[in-house]
Amino acid sequence: MIITNGNDVDNIIRVMAGENVGTLFLNHRASDFDLMSLID
Repeated sequence: MIITNGNDVDNIIRVMAGENVGTLFLNHRASDFDLMSLID
């Protein structure tokens, strides 16, 4: 998932081109990771 300013079309084009723009959220490395357990 990437969050970037969609009002600037150049940002979307740069993301699609593979540039580092916005915030990239990666999955957790552990296969048994449970977000709800972490929050509780």
